[in-house]
Amino acid sequence: MKNSFAVRQITAAESAELRRAVLRPGLPTGSALPGDDDPTAVHLGAFDGRALLSACLIFPEDCPWLPGEPAWRLRGMASDPLHRGAGAGTAVLREAVRWASADSATVLWCLARATAVDFYRRNGWAAFHTLFDTDLGPHLKMWLGLAPLRGQAP
Repeated sequence: MKNSFAVRQITAAESAELRRAVLRPGLPTGSALPGDDDPTAVHLGAFDGRALLSACLIFPEDCPWLPGEPAWRLRGMASDPLHRGAGAGTAVLREAVRWASADSATVLWCLARATAVDFYRRNGWAAFHTLFDTDLGPHLKMWLGLAPLRGQAP
């Protein structure tokens, strides 16, 4: 049975260390991460009591492979490795969907690390194209339809 988590909007500073440790462990503690200074970013975190177990940030940004669709981008998705599989990451994704949908987005998208692709697929996300290399390792373009796309009937 999955745990219940309190998911809420947080500050970049509240999730910076978890995101740095999981996603960019080579950076020194306290380093700024991509998106932290974006004034449109919404930072979300899932808590089990006082402990932050999973976090991400989302912001409005066009999806490169679905031009013209109102879209939000997900970045910096990180879950505490000691608590993976308990549902905190899924809880954060659900809240990200709620935020983007509330802004009339039809698409939530990300560049998923290859190691996280199965997590996104289990949560209903689809892949676009194939794996590509970055300086952080292989990634896959992924997206989730939040509402009927403009070019499709409801």
